[in-house]
Amino acid sequence: MKKTVFALLSLVLIHNNAQAASYTEVSEIKAITIGTEGVRVKLRTMKQYENCSQKDWYFLDTNIKNFDTMYSGLLSHKATKEKIFLQLTGCDSSNKYPKINHVYLCDTTWCQ
Repeated sequence: MKKTVFALLSLVLIHNNAQAASYTEVSEIKAITIGTEGVRVKLRTMKQYENCSQKDWYFLDTNIKNFDTMYSGLLSHKATKEKIFLQLTGCDSSNKYPKINHVYLCDTTWCQ
């Protein structure tokens, strides 16, 4: 019985840890590329997050809820050189790039 409880508790902890988010540093957007499955975003300050194989881009999936709003924010902040930071959760479907889950726009209170 103790082994079963321990095994279940371990699975819950592993699952919760896998869903933990990472946050980028506050930075300007250096580049954006647009593809058929999503948008790649490169910040001036890039680091490796989420144990994905690449650290040179972050990925915004076109199929997620609120894609248009996040993409609009990215484009406007790229054009005006306003700073942002990103919440990243997991990797894209190719397991290459950290997946963007949330965009924080620094012309609001998020970066103060």
